[in-house]
Amino acid sequence: MGDAVSDVSAEHAIEQWKVRRLIKMLNEVRGEGTSMISLIVRPQDDINRVNKMLAEEYSTAASIKSRVNRLSVQGAITSTQQ
Repeated sequence: MGDAVSDVSAEHAIEQWKVRRLIKMLNEVRGEGTSMISLIVRPQDDINRVNKMLAEEYSTAASIKSRVNRLSVQGAITSTQQ
């Protein structure tokens, strides 16, 4: 019984370390302008709902007046969808 508890505790500690490492890596990432999108999808989220949301954001981005910004945002959304 004690081994099972220590195994679960060790697995939890490893998961926490992985999350901390991921957060540190993401904090160091830098993009140019609007070329980067952070999209967090929970395991229980429906991927079709997420794709629909991205499609709506893409159509909303079509109304951005600046051509450079519009293309940058739409390119980032397209990259996220892939």
